[in-house]
Amino acid sequence: MERARRRQSQVLLMQEFLRRSSWWAVELESEEWPFFDVARLVDPQVRADEEMIREVTEDLDSGMGWYERRICAWALHFEALRDAGVALPDLPHPFEPLIVMFERGSEISVDGGGIIDIDFLGFRRGRARDHLTDKQLVPLEVDLLDALDWDIVLGRLTKILVGLKVGSELAITQPVEQGERRGIRFIRSDEELIAEAKAGDLHVEEVLGSAENERLMTSTGGHLLKDEGADRRRIAVVAPVSAEQCHALAGVAIAALREGFGIASPALLNYKAWQQVSGEDIDLPDLGIRRQSAH
Repeated sequence: MERARRRQSQVLLMQEFLRRSSWWAVELESEEWPFFDVARLVDPQVRADEEMIREVTEDLDSGMGWYERRICAWALHFEALRDAGVALPDLPHPFEPLIVMFERGSEISVDGGGIIDIDFLGFRRGRARDHLTDKQLVPLEVDLLDALDWDIVLGRLTKILVGLKVGSELAITQPVEQGERRGIRFIRSDEELIAEAKAGDLHVEEVLGSAENERLMTSTGGHLLKDEGADRRRIAVVAPVSAEQCHALAGVAIAALREGFGIASPALLNYKAWQQVSGEDIDLPDLGIRRQSAH
């Protein structure tokens, strides 16, 4: 399965791990950082059951590498400390951010120069003291992480719509392998910018036609169109289209994807963009969503 792309929340989870690992390294006077066996430094006599570790690591996806398997084992050893009632420093769980990150489908890649890659986003690891801050960087609740990713996609989609050229189309959909292809299509013409969704899903109609979205679009010059013959619902903004209008249109589209279609995370989406006349594909890497693969 292709890795999800550019979820900033996953990078923040890694950075939260670096923060926690830094405090544990200071507390335990560890020369290793950021990836090390915290439990062994606390009490090397208390270890998780080897059979349980083997079962857990064997159940991991075959694509998981050294970091993922070692971290899962170290997390089990840390839980063994807690279960045994070993006195621990007043510090947050060292591995919880990474366990959440793994459960959401990301892997860790670290190059020789200290660059960490998560979801195709690379950043410099830095030094342990660079991460010694008391403030937690990101929530660990999945719904809040998904909401953060949606907010980021909203900003990126707004910029894409501002620059979308006349004669272009952009479809953001849920991939076939995860169910019926559902989503939003944007159409840019000389006269207007349109966001279109199939009207068969009642919840999508409710979202597109909600009083809140109607007020939002009306305030920026948009209007809801009901194309009964094509069984679609459209929201149109008449040219010239402003950045404010693009932001409003992107917001309504995101609401339709989340609330109407019930798509929990932008990691479940892909996109396809093309020129209407030539059919030539358009690459939009800054959107941060997987590009639809050719079939």
